[in-house]
Amino acid sequence: MAHPLVCNSQTIGRPLLFQEHDPITSHMKTTATYDSAAGTFTIEKGIWRGTFPITELPKWVNFYRGQMERYESHAANYAPDVEALEALARQIGAKLR
Repeated sequence: MAHPLVCNSQTIGRPLLFQEHDPITSHMKTTATYDSAAGTFTIEKGIWRGTFPITELPKWVNFYRGQMERYESHAANYAPDVEALEALARQIGAKLR
């Protein structure tokens, strides 16, 4: 299943949100998930979602790192993306460099 819906005792009966904002930083939460059957990963942030071959994971980490360097005043917006992708890489044992 490429995009599983996660439910638990805290989410049952609650409306689904299309965007999640961290109340302290007001940045949207980024999630990255791996679909081993399809050989893809999905990154989601707010209403945006992209699914890519797992072999492109290093490319996307480098892209978001580059965005942080290029647009320093917006680096905090890209940090959750880098963190989510790096966490996924650690979880599945992927090498990023």
